[in-house]
Amino acid sequence: MKKALSIVVLFIGICSMSAQKTALKLNLAKGETYYQNMNVDAVIEQSFEGQNMTMNMKADMQLSYKVTAFENAVFTLEARYRKMTLSMSMPQGNMSFDSDKKDEKDVFSTVLGAIIDKPFIMKITTAGKITEVSGTETVFTAAINELSTLDTAQKGQIMAQLEQSYGKESITKNMDTSFAIYPSKPVSKGEKWTINTVLEAGTDANIETVYELTDITPDYYILKGTAKITPGAGKDTQEVQMTNVNGTMTSDLKLNKKTGWVSASKIIQDIKGIVKTDGEELPVSMKNILTLSDH
Repeated sequence: MKKALSIVVLFIGICSMSAQKTALKLNLAKGETYYQNMNVDAVIEQSFEGQNMTMNMKADMQLSYKVTAFENAVFTLEARYRKMTLSMSMPQGNMSFDSDKKDEKDVFSTVLGAIIDKPFIMKITTAGKITEVSGTETVFTAAINELSTLDTAQKGQIMAQLEQSYGKESITKNMDTSFAIYPSKPVSKGEKWTINTVLEAGTDANIETVYELTDITPDYYILKGTAKITPGAGKDTQEVQMTNVNGTMTSDLKLNKKTGWVSASKIIQDIKGIVKTDGEELPVSMKNILTLSDH
């Protein structure tokens, strides 16, 4: 009888442990620096005058984030690009750029190199929501102005390319995809929650993601996400380059139990939409694979 009661007590204890609620959120320490290595692998297919064109794009970015302040559940981060590479393969030819490349004839690589280790500011909530990105334009302008051989038109063109690929909207989109994941209340293993985000960089779409806490290890929380991507409210501005956006997204994430920081993740997006260019509307499909690591 005594042994039976002991087994019952042990069973109840185990069940209680499995049902324990966990508060998933960012818990960063002031003065500490956190790292993020981001890799984007995209395949873009576009139809034009009855022909299908395929473009492959790869981008690698290494960033650091130093926590300088914490107030009202918002972290202020001093962010810096540490390394940047970009390559594209198109029917018209191939291009590649690297911030480590030392060649004055390669203007874009030279500008990327001038951006490295220059600080800008980012603010992120404990729930992983980006509330502010500032200072990127100042960093980009200073980098471009180092090239005295460029005229005003060339500088404007490069600035537009930098803003599109590395500016505040691009950063916000990538960070929201990776960090807007935390539930509004504590959850237990096997529990699900829904996060709604808006995709605004160059498009107008809504993302509804259902996340699940699938496992808890001694060092990590393991999450899985499944998302639907649907058209947004229908903004009609020159900034919206892609409309009628539909698709899916899956996410596999590993969070550091102490800090809540994303230690590793893999996100796969399958997206279709209509691109507006020169007065024409062209169907386009994209498959994007975004991987993150903290080292």
